[in-house]
Amino acid sequence: MTSGGPVILIASRSLFDRLLIERELGKAGWSVRAVRDSLAAERVCSNGRASILVIDSGLLEAPHDPQWRELRSRHPELAAVVCCPTSRTHVQRTDRNTLVVHPSNRAGICDAIALLDSYRLEEMSTG
Repeated sequence: MTSGGPVILIASRSLFDRLLIERELGKAGWSVRAVRDSLAAERVCSNGRASILVIDSGLLEAPHDPQWRELRSRHPELAAVVCCPTSRTHVQRTDRNTLVVHPSNRAGICDAIALLDSYRLEEMSTG
């Protein structure tokens, strides 16, 4: 949102979904980077720029492809908004650093990012 704010990474199997989310978050003032694979995400994370990953659950939970889970393990500070079939109206927490939102809930995705960013700011001020 402002300088020093988070860089939002967007990862989805669907180019259409990536573009929709990227446009929505860009309109809301977030700094957004769409990434095609975990290697591109790793480059952004390694530069210390990424704060929040918006990812579709199919990528994150792929049983034979652990690259996205490994990225989150290497970068525990990388929060995630996981888009998956869940409540269409609610944002759900799965752990301290992960929120789950239905992919069609664009406002919920924005809300989840704002919530994770507020946690990030709170940790920065107390840590």
